Amino acid sequence: MLSSNKPLRFVIHLALAYISWRILMWVLGEQSTPIDERIFPALSYYWEMLNAFMADVLVQLTSRFLELLGYSATPTIRNIAILDSSGVGVGNYCLGMEMMYLYLSLIILTPSVSLARKLVFIVGGLLLIQFVNIVRMSVLAVLVVQNSAWTDFNHYFTFRLVVFIIILLLYKAMLSMFRKLNEK
Repeated sequence: MLSSNKPLRFVIHLALAYISWRILMWVLGEQSTPIDERIFPALSYYWEMLNAFMADVLVQLTSRFLELLGYSATPTIRNIAILDSSGVGVGNYCLGMEMMYLYLSLIILTPSVSLARKLVFIVGGLLLIQFVNIVRMSVLAVLVVQNSAWTDFNHYFTFRLVVFIIILLLYKAMLSMFRKLNEK
């Protein structure tokens, strides 16, 4: 039944990916929890190092992107600001790791597609998700200066929805492409 019901299989795959992410975050611990109080402190240390690296890269790339758009951006550790604004803080949840994990999981769980073909969509999709994240952080930095009342709404709802739609469209495009390749 499951193999013939593709929408149900997709929902199950998505649910499994989300549940496995939540378990992984439970094991690695929250950013606010001291590393030595986490379940696996040594593993959490490396997770936080990866997050710090990702945050630094994203802040720097966002700063460059804003400069391309004509804004004077000031990158600092985990913050990107325009002019004299407070800027946008970049916590672990802002790095796009959850969305990348969900996307990666969906691609890996897709049956009857070779690993080589999956790798193309994995790399392209992860790069696109991070580009959208750079645009997201840039827009948030501009909103802090222009109209800070909209910052929280867009941070928590609009951008998450946009990225999720992009993930679904990428996944659908991958399935369509693989279906066409398998028909040949």
